[in-house]
Amino acid sequence: MIKHLSLHGITPAHFAHWLDLFQETGQAVLLPHHAAEMSAMAARIGKSLQMGLAFHHNKTDPDNNPFAEYGLRRSHMG
Repeated sequence: MIKHLSLHGITPAHFAHWLDLFQETGQAVLLPHHAAEMSAMAARIGKSLQMGLAFHHNKTDPDNNPFAEYGLRRSHMG
C-alpha cells in the first residue's frame, strides 16, 4: 500500500478500472474457473488497498477522503 500512498489523486474509480482490466485479461488468458479465482483475489486485494488508503486519508485529511465509503475513522480505533 505504501506505493499507492504516493499516487496523489487516486480514487475508488481507479481501482474499479484496474479490476475491470484484470478481469478482462484473466478471461482472455485463463481457464474460466482460474479467471474467476483470480478475479476474486484481485477484488480482495483492491478492497484491502482501498481500506488502507481510507485509513490513511482519515489520519491526514479526513475532510477530503475519496475512500470515505469504507467508514474507517481513526477516532474509533483503540
